[in-house]
Amino acid sequence: MLALDVSESMSRADVEPSRLEAAADAARAFLDGLPADLSVGLVTFSGTARTLVPPTTERDQLVGALDELPRGEGTVIGDAISVALDAVESRWGEEGEVPAAIVLLSDGRDTGSTVPPQEGADRAGRLGVPVYTVVVGRDLSGEQAGANMELMEGIAETTDASAFTATTAGGLIEVYDTLRSQLSTELAVTDFGALFFGAAGVLAFAATIALLVALRSEP
Repeated sequence: MLALDVSESMSRADVEPSRLEAAADAARAFLDGLPADLSVGLVTFSGTARTLVPPTTERDQLVGALDELPRGEGTVIGDAISVALDAVESRWGEEGEVPAAIVLLSDGRDTGSTVPPQEGADRAGRLGVPVYTVVVGRDLSGEQAGANMELMEGIAETTDASAFTATTAGGLIEVYDTLRSQLSTELAVTDFGALFFGAAGVLAFAATIALLVALRSEP
């Protein structure tokens, strides 16, 4: 599952043309390079979280949803994790338990989720679903507008995943490109059709860590 922050702060243009447009462009490139029988779902979140597209191999549905993303106030990170996990478990109920992951992208702080973020992370950990977190934007700290880096890192750590940052549009596309190639090979079992992702940029290997260092060094 891809979990994408669609709050108003994602309109900021420090990542051109905006944080949200850069994230959507990177997600499109990510989807374009995935194996055709690899299922992907999309969750969006601002003041509320919802499954915009359940896990599917129909890329047109996902691309269409990325073209018309909803917008809103607030950033309910915990609810986004919860909704993504609901989609994962629903799929498991239909087709049996298969490997899954959540890729969660945000630029901010939780503004009061119904399900606290740590509670969502604990649930993901129990289910064995890693939640990889990506923070986008140049303003990555500060009490008022900056992202809660400690929270995002804690979610990833709790679920045996990794947390990353991207400060440019090009860097974000590289992150998703690396994500795509790594997940297509490292997380594949015997049948790509048995694997789906539940949201959010995801980088868990040494090559990705090297990329992260490069991104953080960008002006």
